[in-house]
Amino acid sequence: SLCNSGLEHGAPTESRPSCRPIQYRSLFRKVGDDGWAKRHFELVLKQEPRHAGALTGLGNIAYAGGDFRGAIEHYRLALTDDPTYLPARRNLAAALKHTGDLPQALLEYREALANPSPDATLYIEYADTLRISGRTTEAVPMYQQGLGMLSTTHSELRNHVETQLQRLTSRRAN
Repeated sequence: SLCNSGLEHGAPTESRPSCRPIQYRSLFRKVGDDGWAKRHFELVLKQEPRHAGALTGLGNIAYAGGDFRGAIEHYRLALTDDPTYLPARRNLAAALKHTGDLPQALLEYREALANPSPDATLYIEYADTLRISGRTTEAVPMYQQGLGMLSTTHSELRNHVETQLQRLTSRRAN
């Protein structure tokens, strides 16, 4: 089954108690064979053409290879049938940001934050995009929200957020 292959996505159900979303890119990066991963995702898509996890996995491979337009296309396809699939939404926002489409990236980040369980890094990614867009006043509370959710083990990310907050709040004071 797709669940046993590690490619099922969505919340656990009685028939799929152990299925969880996984970070496909990091999984196959450890394996180190994008060709194998791509073939695997394509095989899944032959069986289930709109599988959000497999489409997101292909998007991640395209993104890692510098094909941001291809990545955006895959992420959008993944969201067609499952607009709540957070890995695709988040990665779509990042790819749009990378291509310079900041207004659309901000829309996608806002949509991702509407997810019932956004994490600290999502708030921080959104805040970074707001800051880059010149919307610093809006970025501050997003950085603060993300910082409040970060565990103490994320020292590098915590330092980044604290630095950005210092810069933004000192600009407002001047």
